[in-house]
Amino acid sequence: FPNADPLALDLIDKMLIFNAEKRCTMEEALNSEYLKPLHQGRELPKAEEHFSFGFDKPKMDQKELRDLIWNEMTSFHGEKAK
Repeated sequence: FPNADPLALDLIDKMLIFNAEKRCTMEEALNSEYLKPLHQGRELPKAEEHFSFGFDKPKMDQKELRDLIWNEMTSFHGEKAK
């Protein structure tokens, strides 16, 4: 992306890290240099409750991942499970 804003590329790099423990947080992303102009000098709201990323288990084997994908797919397309 030769014409992309370097700050945007930096943010994308931090957001697309596969390991959830190393990925930037939502608050870090919102406070990034790239998104700061959108704040217009206002303080960002704080999260009112904790969101669980328990599904984003860092140490998952291939069978567990396949089962999760299958279960998610069949919740939308149950006829495919037959």
